[in-house]
Amino acid sequence: MNIKYLMTQTMLVSAVSLFISGCAVGPDLTTISSSDIKPVTYDYSIPGASKEQLFKRARDHFATVYGDSRSVIRVEDEKEGLILGKGAVDWNLATGSPVIPYMSCVASYNIRFLAKDAKARLQIELIEGAPAFSQCSGWPLPTITAYKEILASFDGTSEGVKTALNGLGEESTFKDF
Repeated sequence: MNIKYLMTQTMLVSAVSLFISGCAVGPDLTTISSSDIKPVTYDYSIPGASKEQLFKRARDHFATVYGDSRSVIRVEDEKEGLILGKGAVDWNLATGSPVIPYMSCVASYNIRFLAKDAKARLQIELIEGAPAFSQCSGWPLPTITAYKEILASFDGTSEGVKTALNGLGEESTFKDF
């Protein structure tokens, strides 16, 4: 065999291997680990608001945002000011295919809310494992890139709760007549 041919083949195989390995890793295709999942906690201070007001505002907000609060809220205790629930968030998995560039995936998360006089706390935490309705059943955790986007959506959820707790949510405009 020709040495020049062998060298060309070796370089070609090396280049293809490097390309494939470069595409197979990275934040778009690497899942987070279980240890990366941490609860995200948001604290709110609403001077002059009672525990009951804050609880009702949060409950009404969750019912409005999630459509059917019964599908989200698992435990609701007005006396304690406690709401426990479960939500779902979409994330995309890059496929590398020009025909179908990504798959739409879903991850579940726990919601914990507690109201006290003049203050409240919201805690959101991703749950390991893909829900049955996710197209990405083989991906029990999102990718690094997707997890960052999920955390940003948690921040958006918190902003909505904050607005509602301050009495400025969508529900307030309905009651203002």
